[in-house]
Amino acid sequence: MNVQCGSTSVDVLEVVKIAKRAGVAIMAIYEGEKDKWEVEMKSDASPLTAANREANRVICEALSTLYPNLPIVSEENESLAYEERKNWQHHFCFTVNIGVCQGPTPIAGVVTIPAQGVAYWAAQGLGAYKEENGEVSRIHAATFSKDDEGLTIVAPRPQNRGDTLRRTQAFIDKYKNPTLVSLGSSIKLMLIAEGSAHVYPRLHDTCERDTCAAHAIVNEAGGRVVQAAGGAPCEEGEALRYNKEDQLNPFFVVYGNQTD
Repeated sequence: MNVQCGSTSVDVLEVVKIAKRAGVAIMAIYEGEKDKWEVEMKSDASPLTAANREANRVICEALSTLYPNLPIVSEENESLAYEERKNWQHHFCFTVNIGVCQGPTPIAGVVTIPAQGVAYWAAQGLGAYKEENGEVSRIHAATFSKDDEGLTIVAPRPQNRGDTLRRTQAFIDKYKNPTLVSLGSSIKLMLIAEGSAHVYPRLHDTCERDTCAAHAIVNEAGGRVVQAAGGAPCEEGEALRYNKEDQLNPFFVVYGNQTD
């Protein structure tokens, strides 16, 4: 399963292996003594741990060795100025997850859940897949109408800020007796990709590296990730875009295979 990035062919299954190795590194630290987690707070008040740094090292070293011509955007690496990034035709974009972008479009992605031993991946035109308990299956977003009753909507966790909760509740109120579920991180988008949920409104700040890999998987599963008004400037209803001058995402909504 390969995607072509200019003259470089990226083997997505090799990228899956890299993400799994990073997951092993993460779990080795978190299953050890807590005083060795080395928790620091970043400028945005989010935590940075030894596990983050080690996963970043594993991924960056492996990608740089296999694909030295493709630049890397990482949460833990120094952010590069847009003047340096704007002419990139392809690049890797990741946190623990790893995405591949062609210009503004995600064309491949890998998302892993180290604590559960679960991995998702996709490549443009080649489908989306999930590995669980050693078994690999192709995944598809659920088909639905916006007027269906009892749709499953992924909602933010209660600790989110009040304005986020209010915006999200106003969005949810448009649906008929929905079921709400709440999970963390890119797993929310994977619920849409595998058909376990129908809609995920993300009406709060995220960065490109938070969504790139999962966006690629949702696309290949038959879903959509579209911009929504209310946050950073956006083209409402258009697909989320990458390698912008400002790497902050606008608000967005993730849909399964909505038919209307």
